Amino acid sequence: MLQALPLYKLYPTAPFKSFLKAVYDMHAIGESMMKSRFKQLQKLAQEGEVLDEERISLVEHLLIEEKLTKEQALSQACDLLSAGVDTSSDTIYEKRESELVKRSLPLECKCFKTSIWDETLYKAWSQIVHLLIPNVNTLEMHLDSFAGILDADEVLLFERATFLVIAHSVKRQHSDIHRFEKISNIVKQFKLSCR
Repeated sequence: MLQALPLYKLYPTAPFKSFLKAVYDMHAIGESMMKSRFKQLQKLAQEGEVLDEERISLVEHLLIEEKLTKEQALSQACDLLSAGVDTSSDTIYEKRESELVKRSLPLECKCFKTSIWDETLYKAWSQIVHLLIPNVNTLEMHLDSFAGILDADEVLLFERATFLVIAHSVKRQHSDIHRFEKISNIVKQFKLSCR
C-alpha cells in the first residue's frame, strides 16, 4: 500500500518541524481541555443539575445536543486555540501590524488578518505553511507539469495532517475563492466518517 511521507521528511526544515510540533501541541491541549470539560458536564448531568443555557459555550451546547461528535468538537477547540483572539477589528489589526513591522526591522514581517468566524484563518495558516516550504517554486513548477499531463484546470497539494494547501497550480481561474477550504473540509469530514 502506498503511504504518504510526512512533509518534513521531504523538506526537513527546522521551522516546519517547529510548526508541526506547535500544531500537535495545540491539538493535545485542545483535547485535554475538551476531555476535562466533558467530564465536568457528565458529572453535572449525573447529579441532575440543570445547565444554565447562558453559561455554556456553543461547542458545549452542540455536544450536549449531540449535533457535534467529540472529534468535531476537538477541531473547533483547536481552531479557537489557534485563533486566540478575534482580530477582525481594522484598527487593532493595523496598530499591531505596524508595531510588529517596526520591531522586526531589519527583517521582513508579514502579518495575516484573521477571524475565527470565517475562512481567513484557514487561508492565513495555508499561506504560513506555503512560506515555510523550501523550493516551493520548484514544487509548483512540477504541479504545473502534472496538471498539463492530466489536462486539469487545477491541481492542489495538501499537507497530510492539517489539510492546509501547500502548493497549487491553476490553469483556469475559478470564481469560488473559498474552494480550497471547502475541499479541505470535505476531505476531513470523509476521513472522520471512515473511522
